[in-house]
Amino acid sequence: MEVRRLHRVRCPLKVAVRLPGSKSLSLRALLAAALADGASRVVGLLDAEDTQLMRDALRGLGFAIETDHRGDTLVRGAGGFIPQVEADLYGGSSGATVRFCIALAALGHGDYRVDGSARMRQRPVGALVDALRSLGARIGYESSEGYPPVLVRAQGLGGGEVHIGAAPSSQMISALLLAAPCARSDVLIEVAADLPSRPYVALTLAVMQ
Repeated sequence: MEVRRLHRVRCPLKVAVRLPGSKSLSLRALLAAALADGASRVVGLLDAEDTQLMRDALRGLGFAIETDHRGDTLVRGAGGFIPQVEADLYGGSSGATVRFCIALAALGHGDYRVDGSARMRQRPVGALVDALRSLGARIGYESSEGYPPVLVRAQGLGGGEVHIGAAPSSQMISALLLAAPCARSDVLIEVAADLPSRPYVALTLAVMQ
């Protein structure tokens, strides 16, 4: 058996590594930038199907979104105003995109349709729709009650109180939080049950701040 001694080599290593962006953070940043007043630059946006679906949906609602020479995403916000008065939005199998777009469409003034893939049509959105209705939104279903496609006949979001008894989806709470500052009056969200996936709600609040 041969034993060899290892020698330490002093060689400084300088490496720059760019990590891929977070999908959850990217979706929230895009929506917050669209609702903000003025232009925003989103750096490190994840290039994935879900984020592309969100960008396409925002463009469908009339928001200007571009990519500059550095690969950063430029979003021109409209200060809570939805530019288009009619849009057909598609969120694929991305539950966050579909739920966020339902809340976003409720802020507009016009007719909006929000749909998803065959799999997404089996995922419930009824609790979010009921919550938005309690804030003054007019939302109906195209086929199955409680599931996409959803038809939003929007006149802006009035505001008020939302009382949620059962354990809600964090995507539902995040959708309500992102839309709430653009309502005509204050919004109070009261959750009686334990909130699952609490870190995702904390992430939403951090982006909004």
